Amino acid sequence: MPTAGSIDNLLATHPDDSKASFCGKLAIISTIVEKERSSWLFVDPRGPLQDIDYTRIGHTWFPAFFRLLHEGINNSSLAQLFENVSFINFNYDRSIEYYLYDALKRHYWLDDHRAAELMQSCNIYRPYGKVGKLPWQRTDPSPITVDFGSDRCDLINAASQIKTFGESLAANDQIDAAKGAIAGAERLVFLGFAFHRQNVELITPGHACPTKRIFATTFGVSESDRSVIDEQLRSLVRSVNATVALKSMKCCEFIREFQMTFAA
Repeated sequence: MPTAGSIDNLLATHPDDSKASFCGKLAIISTIVEKERSSWLFVDPRGPLQDIDYTRIGHTWFPAFFRLLHEGINNSSLAQLFENVSFINFNYDRSIEYYLYDALKRHYWLDDHRAAELMQSCNIYRPYGKVGKLPWQRTDPSPITVDFGSDRCDLINAASQIKTFGESLAANDQIDAAKGAIAGAERLVFLGFAFHRQNVELITPGHACPTKRIFATTFGVSESDRSVIDEQLRSLVRSVNATVALKSMKCCEFIREFQMTFAA
């Protein structure tokens, strides 16, 4: 690992070593559920509190994004909530759907069933898969479900739910769906994206897109690399006319910076 940028990069160096791939996936799953468990979103089912502590996540981008998402949407128009947004998530954790499910219940006073039903209309595409479905996402008799931050995760079964760099180069419905979402989007927003060449190529539609504006966080990125990212994004949508806004900000500050722009 000291010689690799990430565990995915290391495994990509040994594409034919199935044992290394399997052990790497076990390590990834173990690390992800541990990070979920130590996150500010985590609620210990054996603890005294049974709800997310919203005072702990106020500085994150989730609340700012949710306020933007539900602006103008009341109980009678809830079906429209996710009509104009799709997510492409290269991470393995389930933080975004875990948060949105809870926020919907809290803001709109929904029961578990109605919130889960509404979340089915939220398009979240995952080119590399995820740890497993959350319990409320159970849609078939025996899906692999993993509680958020579970300390009893079945690592072996969960490992079958994720893909490495090399595996995602093969046919993948999630990648095709992600390309379709990009191809139809007028605005693209990149939050905490590392702009690895393969990840950019995976979601490139391969033809000119109607994209008018592109926004991206580039926190900690050098000025030289920012120019490379600008070129990558223009190539992604095959447009020289699209406006690209790169901001060296963390995600929460970024959402607040453009809240009126995104709402327009």
